Amino acid sequence: MVRRQLLVLSIAVSLNAGMGVASAQEEHRYELTSESWFGVVCELCYCPDTMAELRGRFLLRETGKENGFRIFDVLEVEWRTGGGTQGAVTGSGTFRHGGPSGRRQQLELELRLGDEELHVTSGPVEAELDLPRLAIQVETSLKPTCRDTVFFLSARPESAD
Repeated sequence: MVRRQLLVLSIAVSLNAGMGVASAQEEHRYELTSESWFGVVCELCYCPDTMAELRGRFLLRETGKENGFRIFDVLEVEWRTGGGTQGAVTGSGTFRHGGPSGRRQQLELELRLGDEELHVTSGPVEAELDLPRLAIQVETSLKPTCRDTVFFLSARPESAD
């Protein structure tokens, strides 16, 4: 009888702990800083065809952990490119941070820039900054190509002002 009660209690605690993890989705609204930019560049020589400032915000929602990485959904991407290439950028994706070194990160986004749909990724890279700050480059191809669409994102949590 005592064993059965302990088993029931153990299952209840496990279920409650699992539900706590699933319901404890932390989310933070981020804003891009003035170091962020957008461009079409030659990946072979890194010469820009076009480069423009990038402004806007997005939401990071932590959804869990996997193999030592914290996993985040990237939601509500609302960016605007400046200069002569002004346009709205929207989309969503996934951000991973952590790993064995605790400093690996990877950002993958499905974006829309005007009528163009873009899949951009950083590939797995070492983080330049500690969370909650972000500095990461995503591009349409990780192989050197003649022309590539590149976003450099420098972001911080929005101030509560």
